[in-house]
Amino acid sequence: AVNDLRSRGLVYTIPNGMAKTILETERQSDINDATMSMDGLAESKADRPKYDLSGLPLPIIHKDFSFSARQVMTSRNGGSPLDTTMAELSARKVAEYAEKLVLGKQTDYTYGGGTIQGYTTLTGRMTKDLTAPTASGWTPATLVNEILEMRAQAVAQYHYGPYMLYTAPSWDIYLDDDYSSAKGDNTLRERIQKIQGLLDVQTADYLEDYEVLLVQFTTDVVRMVVGMDITTVQWESHGGMQLNFKVMCILVPQMRLDINSKGGIVHGEAA
Repeated sequence: AVNDLRSRGLVYTIPNGMAKTILETERQSDINDATMSMDGLAESKADRPKYDLSGLPLPIIHKDFSFSARQVMTSRNGGSPLDTTMAELSARKVAEYAEKLVLGKQTDYTYGGGTIQGYTTLTGRMTKDLTAPTASGWTPATLVNEILEMRAQAVAQYHYGPYMLYTAPSWDIYLDDDYSSAKGDNTLRERIQKIQGLLDVQTADYLEDYEVLLVQFTTDVVRMVVGMDITTVQWESHGGMQLNFKVMCILVPQMRLDINSKGGIVHGEAA
C-alpha cells in the first residue's frame, strides 16, 4: 500500500521532516453551480470556498538494536555479520509498521490535536456489507456486482476514480480461480481488473477476514507524507564497547476529507 502511493506520485515530501512535528493543511468546500441565461445579466450566486485547518502528526517509526563491540567483530569474521542482518530485519519491521498504518491496522495515533488514521479506520470513509465467499449461493459474479456497488457509492460522493482495489489474502483462492466454470478463459481477478476506473487489484497482507478496499488514487483523497525515508543511525556507548543502532523513518499516511468530512474510500466487510 505504501509503495503503491509512492510509485504513483501520491506523495508530499517535507524537507528536514525531523524539525517538524505536525503538518497543517486546509480543507476546501465546493462552490455553487454556474447559471445560464440568454443575455448574461442574471446574477449567479457569488460565493467562495470555505476553508478549515486540520493537523497531521509526524511521529517517527523506529526499531532499535545493539551489540557489544566484541560481538560485532566476531560476527564479521563469519559469513553473515550480525549488524547487517539486524539492520535488514529492523528495516523490514519499520516498513511493515508503515504498511499497517496506511491500512488502518495499527492503533490510531493522536498528537497535537491531530490523528493518523488508515483506510479501514478513517472517520468519513464509506462502508459496504459484502457477501462472504463461503456463504450459500455465492458466485464470482456476486463479488463483481458488490464491487460495482462500491464504485457507485464513491461516485455518489463525487469521487470518480481512478481507484485501487485491495483485498484480504483470504480472497486469493477465489480471485485466482476461474471466473466461469462454463468458459474458464479468465480468473475472477482478471474479470475485476476489467472494471472501468480500476487501476489494479492488489492483495494487502494485513487486511483481515474478507475485507475489500476501494480507494480513489488522487492526492485529494490520500497521500504519503515523507519526512524521512528509512535510514539507520549508529552511535557508541560504554566507552566504545557497545554499538547502538536505530532504524527509523517518518512515513505517515494522510487521509484527506473535503470540508463536509467526506472521503474517497469505500471499506467493504463480509457480513
